[in-house]
Amino acid sequence: MTGEVQSLDGTLVGSVEGLVNGEVFRWQLTRQVRGAAAPTASWKGEATVNSDELYGRADGLSCPCTFVLRRVNTEAIREKQTR
Repeated sequence: MTGEVQSLDGTLVGSVEGLVNGEVFRWQLTRQVRGAAAPTASWKGEATVNSDELYGRADGLSCPCTFVLRRVNTEAIREKQTR
């Protein structure tokens, strides 16, 4: 699957490609970096799906690092945008 990554304000950050196999999500993110020596930066990682959360590890610029992603409902997103 492919998609786009947006910042909290909705600005396009980059593109992501991934594959889900059972409860494991493997992905790679590519981002354009303006004004940097290298025009793009990339990260790759793996996450385990657990209900509405993804726990994982990423490698790339300023990493290795661990992360947790949580599903947010549409109403919460709209509320944040109106603040």
